[in-house]
Amino acid sequence: MMYLMRSRLWSAQKARDHCIAARSLVCPNDGFWRVLCALEGPLGILNRSDPEATMGFAGADAPPAAKLDKQAAGLPITVKMITAAELKKQQQQQDEAAKAAAAAAEEERRRQA
Repeated sequence: MMYLMRSRLWSAQKARDHCIAARSLVCPNDGFWRVLCALEGPLGILNRSDPEATMGFAGADAPPAAKLDKQAAGLPITVKMITAAELKKQQQQQDEAAKAAAAAAEEERRRQA
């Protein structure tokens, strides 16, 4: 379900419904469901699922679950997906900036000495 949320930007509810349609035995435990709902915000998913819409499966030895607010993960954020090439370019620019800053600091140290 997390894969579907990340790759297709689906809500937890949509991912769960899709999995249940494909395999009726799917029954995520309540804790995992709440984790999926809490991660919708960081993934930038605007259509939030209800963290209390659990399936009632907490596990044999699980303590009672705490109630989470629907906005527990915070406000929705925009997530920009970038390619590996763009990421590499950004990392190179950061490395170059760090080298330039180190060189400037070394030059300043030499001038003061």
